[in-house]
Amino acid sequence: MNLTFFRFLLLATLLAGIFPVYAQINSPLSFELNSIRPGSEINSLGSFHLAVPLYISEKNQFAFSPQYRFLNTGNTFPMNDRHFSQLSTRFAWRHKLSEKWSSALLASSSLASANKNFPSSGLMWFSGVRLAHIQNPSFLYYFGLAYSYRFSNHIIVPLLGFKWKPASGLIIAGDLPFRAQLQLEPNLKITTGLLFRGERFTAHISDTPESDYFWFRERNIGWEGSIKTFRNFWLTTEIGYSLKRDFNIYTEPETPKWSFATQFIRPEEGAVFEYNENGFYVKFGIKYRFNN
Repeated sequence: MNLTFFRFLLLATLLAGIFPVYAQINSPLSFELNSIRPGSEINSLGSFHLAVPLYISEKNQFAFSPQYRFLNTGNTFPMNDRHFSQLSTRFAWRHKLSEKWSSALLASSSLASANKNFPSSGLMWFSGVRLAHIQNPSFLYYFGLAYSYRFSNHIIVPLLGFKWKPASGLIIAGDLPFRAQLQLEPNLKITTGLLFRGERFTAHISDTPESDYFWFRERNIGWEGSIKTFRNFWLTTEIGYSLKRDFNIYTEPETPKWSFATQFIRPEEGAVFEYNENGFYVKFGIKYRFNN
């Protein structure tokens, strides 16, 4: 099986903002748990992610990625639900146009609600197309456009990002809407680096008549480190600070709303409750990683 498929395809989907998981770009399996500072109303946040190849040829690769995420809250928010789950199915198809250009079709659907009850009203969708160009062996960039739907909000999303390897053991990457990374690889068993990125979670609220869904977002800066343990399994820790953590509750708009924005822009209308905080966090993870 061609490992180049995994490396390039997972790079494209991760940078496109479709896979918000705590994993390296060449990891087909990962689990994360976010431990937030004591006193935070966001008690815990975590996910489990897989990436499975379905078809591989010289010019075409097709992959499927299921994901499970969860978020638990405190008692401050005006809703009875405290434990939320999200199930996602994601597909990515990459087509090689030439030695330097490739295209990718990205599609993701998810259901998120409380107590493992997933009504159809909580269905969310993301799909897009992007073009990637390998400028040289050390530099890759991509651009594209996507469509996102969540609770009667239709969003046209720009896709833009790059990956640069200026020297051996050093990787610099960034993308819209909110991710930048400086990664160091001092040897084959250790990686470390600075991260500047966001996390988000949207879910249906089932037991509060005056509310339909919540929208959670955090913007973090942190230092991440990974160490290779058994075979290709890695233990990962990230320590950082949340510059802002938002938890807003909304009613679904009566008429569909259209906008041009990134996935991290908050909904413009219908807020019935707003909460924000900041503070330190620690993330722990385990992942399976292909050899470099």
